[in-house]
Amino acid sequence: MQFDTKGRLWVAAWADYPKWEPLKESKDMLLILHDDDNDGKADRVTEFAKVNDPLGFEFLERRRTRHAAVGDPVSQRHRRR
Repeated sequence: MQFDTKGRLWVAAWADYPKWEPLKESKDMLLILHDDDNDGKADRVTEFAKVNDPLGFEFLERRRTRHAAVGDPVSQRHRRR
């Protein structure tokens, strides 16, 4: 888990653990939890990306694009709004 500069909580959700089945579609993903009214509770959840075995992620800032690196060698982009 990690907070971004807008206060959103990003979560690596490993829904398939510990019963991963390689022939079935993975339910693992990166989620963004938004606190729209600043009460400390998530008001909505956005699915950022479907990934396999998200062991972790890191934000790499480049101009106006945020990259999330996950356990697999994958790069996903998130445009700031």
